[in-house]
Amino acid sequence: SGRNPASMVYCRKSKKIYVSNAGTYDTSDNYGGIEIIDPKALKSEGIVVADETLGGAPGFIAVSSAKKGYTTISDSSYKTYVVPFNTIKGTAGSQLSGTSTSYIPQILIDNGYLYVLDRDTDNPGIIVYKTRSNKKVSGPESTGQLAPSGLVL
Repeated sequence: SGRNPASMVYCRKSKKIYVSNAGTYDTSDNYGGIEIIDPKALKSEGIVVADETLGGAPGFIAVSSAKKGYTTISDSSYKTYVVPFNTIKGTAGSQLSGTSTSYIPQILIDNGYLYVLDRDTDNPGIIVYKTRSNKKVSGPESTGQLAPSGLVL
């Protein structure tokens, strides 16, 4: 099982809980990554995508299906970015293009779109991606004078 949980989300499609575990922030240990919990059995299915595979310590998480999700990653340089992951294959995709490496306080999926709240100091806003293709479709959309910190859809 993982340690130091950062975020979790329930997936209605799989009826499972997905947890991002930052572990010890050392990707060489076995404590960080994406873990699946079966709430009916009250049992962990273990870490299915390791933090080493993700490229750093996972933070916020969003899940689009039983096998595909996204997480924010903080790498060893404390840069933050978003990567897709596949829980069936235990793999991670490339960093999504178009985000800064500043703090990303939340990611959220709704109706086939991933919403990324980017707190870039020069151009903060909400960036939208199509989950089917991981392609950016808009953004960063300005949220006014202050950078976004939370979103509810």
